[in-house]
Amino acid sequence: MLVTDIYASREKPGDFGFADLKKAMLENYQNVQFADTHADAAATLKTSLQPGDVVVTLSAGDANKIGIQALEEMKLATAAETLTILKDEPISKYSFAMCGGPANELVIVESTESLVSLIRARQAEQASFKVVGGLSNILFSDLGFDGLIIINRTHDLSFEKKGDLTRIEVSSGMKLDAFVHACADQILTGMEWAARIPGTVGGAIYGNAGAYGGEIAKVLQSVKLLNSDGEIVTLTADEMGFGYRSSQLKRGEFGGTILSGTFELATGDEHLIHEKMEEIEEKRKKFNFKGNGSLGSVFRNPEGDYAGRLITACGYRGRRIGNVQVLDQHGNIFITYPGVKSSEFAALIQEVREAVKQQFGIDLTTEIEILSD
Repeated sequence: MLVTDIYASREKPGDFGFADLKKAMLENYQNVQFADTHADAAATLKTSLQPGDVVVTLSAGDANKIGIQALEEMKLATAAETLTILKDEPISKYSFAMCGGPANELVIVESTESLVSLIRARQAEQASFKVVGGLSNILFSDLGFDGLIIINRTHDLSFEKKGDLTRIEVSSGMKLDAFVHACADQILTGMEWAARIPGTVGGAIYGNAGAYGGEIAKVLQSVKLLNSDGEIVTLTADEMGFGYRSSQLKRGEFGGTILSGTFELATGDEHLIHEKMEEIEEKRKKFNFKGNGSLGSVFRNPEGDYAGRLITACGYRGRRIGNVQVLDQHGNIFITYPGVKSSEFAALIQEVREAVKQQFGIDLTTEIEILSD
């Protein structure tokens, strides 16, 4: 028997309270436990329940939620136990840039339950971790990462018709291009601009990805987020504070991990949807790296101008340091070759930035995330 605090109704100070209840129960029952809060009760259940047990809650308040909470936490714990954590795993094996030293630990997660459980465990231990998606927009150091890298490959997807619109909830680890094609298969318009963009839905939300007149902020309705306190909260698109290729998350104004995004798209013309996607995919064919690596656009466009134009005007197309080179066709894209080091990538970034500053007086800001030594 597990007893929680008395549900307050019309009690007055000095009336029969929880301490009195404990005393009376212990005088008459041997197998009784007590919990001051619902969270304590759920924790007690989680450690004591065995397969086949039945939980019955009697409550005048909301104690009926305790069993449900305990069950959810047990599911999360079970999901985390099945994960394989790799030791001293080279980040270069997973990065689009093909560089980055070893991660102390690395794990690939394919379910939201496992992702939540693992993050909460790390938060409780105050241990170092970083959640990543496709590793298409982040440069890790040659020294690697002294902690746990969690590669998010969650991929749940659901469609719900809402009048003239369709509401789509998609897990953050789903590849963005796969999401685009799934929407096209449902004859939904609004995501064609993202065709063939690498990375994941979560990464696209985090950085407010955009191209060819479209961007995440225009179609996103809400985000489900696991915050830095381990709580799952829902934020509206407005609460994400989107800006040009940024969000409050990316700017570090608050912390958390994106679990899923909810979008609303309208039904379109099937022929026009696929025609637009094919047109965009054709434009992106010029960025065929032929087995080499890239992190896409390296710098954010300064207001009223284009980083690629500025870099080209400085004569930096084709400029190479070691095994990283500014693309001949586009000044704002670097291509990496086998054996590349992160330090070479960082050196080329610095050299390009200094050249643009000297010639135009403009400080370029990187669009990619750089983790220093």
